[in-house]
Amino acid sequence: MTASLSRVYQLAAAAVAAGLLALVGAADPIEEMIWIALYRLEDKPVSGQTVIVDVDQTADSTLSIAQRQAEVIRQLSRYRPKGIYLQGNYSADDRGIAELGAAIDATDVPVAIGWIDGVGSSRGLPSLSRSSLLDGAVATVDRYHATALGFAWESLTSFDVGNRKMPSFPAAAAGFVDLKNYYFIDYRYANSEITIYPARVLDSGNLPLTGKRVLVGSASSGSVLDQGVVAIPGDMVPRIQLAFFAAESLLQGPPVAVGWLFALAIIVAIVFAAVYYPPAIRRTLYGVAVAACLVIPFTGLHLNRIVEAGAAVVFLLLFAILRIAGLLKTQAARTDHLSGLRNFGALAEKLEREDGMVIVARVNRFEEVLSSLDPELHGEFMQQIAERLAADSFREIFSDGAGNFAWLDDTRDPRGRMADLVGLTGAPIHVENRTFDFSCSFGIQDVPIDSAQQAISATLVAAELASTRVSHIALVSERKDSDVNWRLSLHTSLDHAIVNGHIYLVYQPQVSIENGQIVGAEALVRWKHPERGEISPFEFIPQIEKAGRLKPLTAHTFRMAARTASLLPEGDLRISVNVSATLVCDDNFVQFIKDNVMVGGGTASRIMLEITETARIENLELAARHLTELREAGFKVSLDDFGTGEANLSLLAHLPCDEVKLDQSFVRLAKTNERARMIIIALAQTTRLSNMSFVAEGIETIEDQAIMASHDCKVGQGYLYGYPLPSHELIDMARKNIRLVG
Repeated sequence: MTASLSRVYQLAAAAVAAGLLALVGAADPIEEMIWIALYRLEDKPVSGQTVIVDVDQTADSTLSIAQRQAEVIRQLSRYRPKGIYLQGNYSADDRGIAELGAAIDATDVPVAIGWIDGVGSSRGLPSLSRSSLLDGAVATVDRYHATALGFAWESLTSFDVGNRKMPSFPAAAAGFVDLKNYYFIDYRYANSEITIYPARVLDSGNLPLTGKRVLVGSASSGSVLDQGVVAIPGDMVPRIQLAFFAAESLLQGPPVAVGWLFALAIIVAIVFAAVYYPPAIRRTLYGVAVAACLVIPFTGLHLNRIVEAGAAVVFLLLFAILRIAGLLKTQAARTDHLSGLRNFGALAEKLEREDGMVIVARVNRFEEVLSSLDPELHGEFMQQIAERLAADSFREIFSDGAGNFAWLDDTRDPRGRMADLVGLTGAPIHVENRTFDFSCSFGIQDVPIDSAQQAISATLVAAELASTRVSHIALVSERKDSDVNWRLSLHTSLDHAIVNGHIYLVYQPQVSIENGQIVGAEALVRWKHPERGEISPFEFIPQIEKAGRLKPLTAHTFRMAARTASLLPEGDLRISVNVSATLVCDDNFVQFIKDNVMVGGGTASRIMLEITETARIENLELAARHLTELREAGFKVSLDDFGTGEANLSLLAHLPCDEVKLDQSFVRLAKTNERARMIIIALAQTTRLSNMSFVAEGIETIEDQAIMASHDCKVGQGYLYGYPLPSHELIDMARKNIRLVG
């Protein structure tokens, strides 16, 4: 997958997730924070039609709330305002209710009462008393819709209260009494422009209140109405001031909502365009997208539009998270975890961006030194090698984790500098209290090669050649063999092949000779090269092992096999996986197997380890200990290709095995060779007495099957029962309990 395509997938995932979050309201808190910022950036002039009279600031502080409002009504009646709108929050025992009702009845100015929290609330006067004493005033509801952050954001012009339709308090003050619509409250009005008169100055007789809409309530911080303050974007204000903002919004035309999809589509389009530009332009466009999340709603506000940008911000956050996760994953994939240095995949990327020639230093006796060190010291050893090779702080050293270190050289004659490096690497390296001789062989790219991967591979092969020379130096141009490109690509294309599915498994069934029942399958690794097509394992596995890359291939094989095994039906079916004997004595072999089976989603009971190339086990005691640990964890162990190589009888005695696989050469010999048949009979008896399974490989004909059955062999594997199958076909056969009878 290309980097740009990966970004497109991340973009699409972030856009879909942002849309879904917006639909369920999860983007609302971010939306609100945007508007908290925007409302502080612009002031809007008030209409001048609405004023507030603060009853907290009255001449006589001993008066009750209703008495104060009654006095305000009597004073305001002389000014002939357009309407008087009282903030209603009286206690049930307010002694001034009757007085307030009389004042309302006596004035010819329209009066409305905004009952806080609605009619019949526990904080309002009982509805019977109100209706009988305050019938002269229009009853309204002082109610708002709170947002996720707790501030008033929008309201209705009227509410259904029980069986009665009542106008909202701000709507009544603005003259909207017959509508039932949502509207956004505009908070751009500066507090300094709100006209607030203390109740005690009303008797002056010279205030400009004629024709005004007068809101009467508590506008001071220490409210005697005991209703405190309410939250608005970025501020806390008395409730009567909130009513002022809402009424002004209706008088001047409230902002019109523009849905979240508009801003989201613009931001997604900007980010999508950025994906295909070079990094510098891409970063600039990312910055434009971030700025647009404020610019778009701010511009909309000038047009009296509420452009919801919360979903766009959520999209950018999700996209950033996915990008960071992707970059971290890429960085991990480009890092040699043993040394902490960037690996040859990262070197290839650098070579594609920059000019230079590759130089590879192949550390002599690398595996020998590592095997003599504690695993926790391997990284320190490799770091010291990198520091020695760097020579200065301007050279970045890359590692493949298998004893090869590389860098780019921009000089025209890198070979001339190699003599100094050869001398530099001749000094020993000290790790803790141990000293190791240190020397390298150098491969040098001295001819242009178009492909970065091939340039690295060619230099690796040159370094391998250099290790056979006294000079310890070899040039890429010295390789002339016709198949060099293939050998080169093997060294560095393994990771790419694993990631892109070029290396995969097929499964050859293992069958009960007696009834044809499938009892297991052997996992066989295959490589379908994009240029060379299918490659025989006999061709690529030795090369990979020679390059020190067998362990990554084995890890990938166990993960794939474990995944297939987890999908098999319940029972005793197992997948057999080949393990080179060269790995069995590794210090972390047991954990290596467990970890990769777990990553593949499998269980130990479904995996059989087939130990191959058994003649190469150098430490039988350590190998037996590792295999015993794995068997105790639930794995089974098979001794593969029995009858070939060396010391097989000794291995049977030393290694804890659950199964012995007879090499196919014995199956063929059994047709004509009496001694071969005697060996088979003896082996069958030995495995039976040792409670081990006995499997014959290479059964291709009915005759082969009959011979093995007559020699007490219970399980067969070979073309007679079927060719290697893709995993889905094996799983299907196992689930359908298909019998493979020869």
